[in-house]
Amino acid sequence: MALARTRGLAAHQVLDGVVRGYEAMARVGRALGPHHYRFWHNTATAGAFGAAAASASVLGLNPEQTVWALGNAGTQAAGLWQVRFEPVMSKQLHTAHAAWSGLTAASLAQSDFTGPQYILEGPRGLFAAMCDGGDGAQPNPQAVVAPENDWLIHGTSFKPWPACRHTHATIDCVLALRAAQGGGPLEFASAHVESFADARSEEHTSE
Repeated sequence: MALARTRGLAAHQVLDGVVRGYEAMARVGRALGPHHYRFWHNTATAGAFGAAAASASVLGLNPEQTVWALGNAGTQAAGLWQVRFEPVMSKQLHTAHAAWSGLTAASLAQSDFTGPQYILEGPRGLFAAMCDGGDGAQPNPQAVVAPENDWLIHGTSFKPWPACRHTHATIDCVLALRAAQGGGPLEFASAHVESFADARSEEHTSE
């Protein structure tokens, strides 16, 4: 959207970019597999592809330039989940870096700065480097190009709260309790909270 504002684009051109960005991000994201998510923050990795696709659309890149943009965004994909285990701000940096790397890659491609065509499936590409755990949890490259009846953005959900989904039910519950008690701070001696299994860290079981 920042790029569109600087170029004075119409609303439908911006929306085209958003939809294409979501499509690229969702397709790459669903192909990465469970081993990737164990170590890598998908917003930071697949998000770079989404930002590149959206920027390529807004900039009006041709197919070859778009491939370069996606390739150079993919070679910058990063974002380790260690940030989940320490009280730090790095998770927000992941999102910003994905947006920056995608925009930068697309802007460079507009000037014919080339990028790798096989950044996903190449022998030293993202799937080989960041998705194969050697334990049967393999990436699914076909998920990138699988036919769909509609744009994948229609299957995307949006978080009502700026936190991991694991916490949303608890947040809703606390807000409901607070409202029932008049809206002030809750007063209680103890609380028992149940959540998804993935909400508990294997490395930090006391969380």
